[in-house]
Amino acid sequence: MNKSKINKIIIIVFFGLLLLPNVLTFLGVDKTFVLNENRKLHKFSEINWFSPKEALIDFKWAYKDNFGFKNMSFSFYSWVKSNLFDESALQTKTIKGREGWYFLGNDEGNVLNNSVGISKLSNKEKVIVQSNISSLFEKMDKLDFPFYMVISRHKHEVYPEYLPFTLKNSNSKFDELYANWEDSYYPKVLDLKRVVLENKHTGQLYHKTDTHWNELGALYGFNAIINRLQLKFPELEKAKKESYLIKTEAVLQQDLTAMINIEKREEIVVLEKKTSELGKRVEDYNNNYSTARFINPEKQLKVLIFRDSFSLAMMKYFKEAFGECLFVKTRKPDVDLIKVEKPDVIILQITSRRFQRLAQEKVYY
Repeated sequence: MNKSKINKIIIIVFFGLLLLPNVLTFLGVDKTFVLNENRKLHKFSEINWFSPKEALIDFKWAYKDNFGFKNMSFSFYSWVKSNLFDESALQTKTIKGREGWYFLGNDEGNVLNNSVGISKLSNKEKVIVQSNISSLFEKMDKLDFPFYMVISRHKHEVYPEYLPFTLKNSNSKFDELYANWEDSYYPKVLDLKRVVLENKHTGQLYHKTDTHWNELGALYGFNAIINRLQLKFPELEKAKKESYLIKTEAVLQQDLTAMINIEKREEIVVLEKKTSELGKRVEDYNNNYSTARFINPEKQLKVLIFRDSFSLAMMKYFKEAFGECLFVKTRKPDVDLIKVEKPDVIILQITSRRFQRLAQEKVYY
């Protein structure tokens, strides 16, 4: 074979390799390795071809989310980083800490920097946040339903000792404001940081490979909420730890390890009631828990909870304490829904990282 033919073959193979990922992209071949990116990926089928400018933007994002060999390449990269270098593949998404602990990175609302005090609120941001909180309570007070705001904490703030670095000061970006709100709006604002810190000695309260607290941590959080509500509703009952069997179940992947597409076995803490649970789930329930209603004929009060994912582990306790519970996954109270449901009490459960939005203009107006 002469040199000219060899050069042509090399050129053809080279361009073939360049084109192969694009061919695989449009054929949808790279589906063997599935990434869990905790977000909705852009699709080519959603491109608006009637608007050239929007079509180019949509095409760019669809291509970035679906280019050939993306899934397989990242799966291999994650395996190498985790198993050979003992590091997280994407430090902005997930941070690998000490003793098998993983933490959410700054991709989600700058949560790492905010939680450990690396980021600080400017004076302007403090004014905006305070204005938003004041607006929220003024709005809810007009509805004439008892309203409470509950702040759940990320494990960066509860288990900083397992972060991959040592902190001199692990106070959250918003700690000072939380303290002021608890004083100014007492008893309507409840920060759960104190209760989980006080109970750390009783057992592991957060998952190692997941963002959230486990069912034991959720029990302590729930009881702190009920303790506050008892000031107005003394008939409410706390969850008794001794009424549950504390067990463990093995899982291979949770949200933090799913983000970087690796499997890490963890024995998660599960609380199983010793007697049959009274609460019954009815209507509007789906696997994402976007809306869930529970009916308990043994109780009277009705609670409407606007929540994020930290409420999932508390549902089993709420449905034992209330006659009716309606959980709605949203960060903003729905005034129209409140008027329709007419609950005895309203709770806005929000995680500390969501307060980054409060530094934006007019969140609750």
